[in-house]
Amino acid sequence: MSMQPMPPTIPGTGNFYALSTSILEIYEELIYSGLFSGLAWKQPVRVATTANLVALSGIQTVDGVLLVAGDRILVKDQLVATENGIYTVSETSWERPSDATLQTVATGNFIYVKEGTLNATKLFYCPTITVTSYYGTALQFVEFSNGVGNNNVIVQRTTAQSIPNSLITQVTGFTVVYDGTPLENGYNAGSSSIVCRKTGTYQISGTYFWQANVTGDRTIALSVNGTNVAITYASLNSTGNSSGTLVKNVSLVSGDLLTLTAFQDSGIALNIGDVVPVAYTVLSMIYLG
Repeated sequence: MSMQPMPPTIPGTGNFYALSTSILEIYEELIYSGLFSGLAWKQPVRVATTANLVALSGIQTVDGVLLVAGDRILVKDQLVATENGIYTVSETSWERPSDATLQTVATGNFIYVKEGTLNATKLFYCPTITVTSYYGTALQFVEFSNGVGNNNVIVQRTTAQSIPNSLITQVTGFTVVYDGTPLENGYNAGSSSIVCRKTGTYQISGTYFWQANVTGDRTIALSVNGTNVAITYASLNSTGNSSGTLVKNVSLVSGDLLTLTAFQDSGIALNIGDVVPVAYTVLSMIYLG
């Protein structure tokens, strides 16, 4: 695949530019550090299909690999698209694992493939425009890079930011986690925005974590050139935290700026993001085509 290998870093420091390492090492760091749970980085699979499987059962050879019971497999080429998804191999009928069931949102998920003649070390994602689950809906999985990975940018803020009461506030202070072409400056630190570098369709997302408070509402918005294109709203009259990921597919032109804004009216300033527990604020722009 054409995606450039990203060097390792200590979780929370950002910028994978210094040293060379494998995509799998970085992928596993993203999962196990917990930094990107909102971006739905799934546990790796051993193989991915290359064609329709007649049966989703039994021990089979897929992409040149003889599977064994317990292997995870990405099924992505079924003639009946509702059969696509992640499975656990079994000598009988394959089952969907706990992270890829009816209750699990598939839209925006990333899955790394470990082995295979054609798919080894590739990264696939689900660009399905409507928010769908892993079961009962038609799913598509496409290669993350395949010549377009240089248009992808992921940034994060690793510390809390105070959001004043009743004031729309832009989230700032991000650091770069991944930039397909860092020399082209996909992240503009001055405006705390991700810069679109190629006209096309993108999946944009923002992951957030609000400080717990007993009163008031919380709002997060993804904005393009200052105009909100996606908003999540929650009324939280409880002591619980509010967290989640806001995802939307949009058409962008080169030069468009993506930002994340926050609003709350609890009566006091509230933090968005934290480090204990790990709950970083993440903003991303993923090229779909």
